[in-house]
Amino acid sequence: MSKRNVHVMALDFGNGFVKGKINDEYFVIPSRIGSKTSEDNQLNGFVEGKLDVSEFIINNNEDEILLFGKDLDKVTNNGKDTASTNNRYNYKAFKDLVECSIGLLAREIPDDVIDVVIASGMPSNEIGTDKEHTFYKTLNKNRLITIDGISKTINVLGVKLIAQPMGTLLDMHMENGKVYKSFTEGKYSVLDFGSGTTIIDTYQNMKRVDEESFVINKGMIDFYKKIASHVSKKAEGSPVTPRQIEKGLELKTCEISKRMSIDFSEDFEKEQENVIESVMSSFETVIGNINTIDRVVVTGGGANVHFKALSKYYPNIFEMAEDSQLSNVRGYEKLGELLKKKVENED
Repeated sequence: MSKRNVHVMALDFGNGFVKGKINDEYFVIPSRIGSKTSEDNQLNGFVEGKLDVSEFIINNNEDEILLFGKDLDKVTNNGKDTASTNNRYNYKAFKDLVECSIGLLAREIPDDVIDVVIASGMPSNEIGTDKEHTFYKTLNKNRLITIDGISKTINVLGVKLIAQPMGTLLDMHMENGKVYKSFTEGKYSVLDFGSGTTIIDTYQNMKRVDEESFVINKGMIDFYKKIASHVSKKAEGSPVTPRQIEKGLELKTCEISKRMSIDFSEDFEKEQENVIESVMSSFETVIGNINTIDRVVVTGGGANVHFKALSKYYPNIFEMAEDSQLSNVRGYEKLGELLKKKVENED
């Protein structure tokens, strides 16, 4: 009897972006979902391959065609954010996001029927709660997904969920299914600047130290919102979105229109100082003596934005995760490889 060919899907469902990996293929796409409407010609551009958006039909439900991709907002005005710190896992938009993300990874495998295990993560304070159970159920089922006319039957043979920051630590301290000895004996903190949350998790001997860990239900989206509010006032009340601020980060300039751009460098520095002071105050209160920590790793989509400002507090203490936006998903994949072996051995 031939051995099953099981693939590992690693998925990180951030409030701002979904990150996915299967084999050597990655994607990073805004956590937004849309649907195709019958009355407009929104698909002309990407049917010809000009835009990065795909159509998804889930379990033959042709009454609803979902849209997902980097250029979603260029083809429809009904795109929905899936960010939430409350009942995110119960929302239909989030469940649709999960299906489309799984479908997008499945498209990378040439077979019509695919056996997979899925590894993902969630905020540390949600592990062991009803939210974990709900998320697990959403992932752990077989599905038929049609992506741009190509149908894939996806058999889910196992699911593993861990605290998000543990993904980064496994990425750094695990190779070929084995965890480095220094990690199993050391004490590490992870500062994860996500879109919707800011997490500080401390691990000793690979176990989370609850009293030295915390989650702030504010993240990079909130940071950008505050800057957007300043910019809007300077633009005489013109609406400004967090995405416009994020888009203009490199030059610290927000394009209101082709005729008007607003410099927000001073607003950026002011709001960044507020964020860093708040995070460091919580960090010092919860951790206590920072000298008891072997390493403090900074990760998440906001790591590149805040790392320099953080380093002013404690030079040589903070360490940036490599390609920080994808560090969690790489760690999930390593964990998924262990689950894959377990499933294959049970066959």
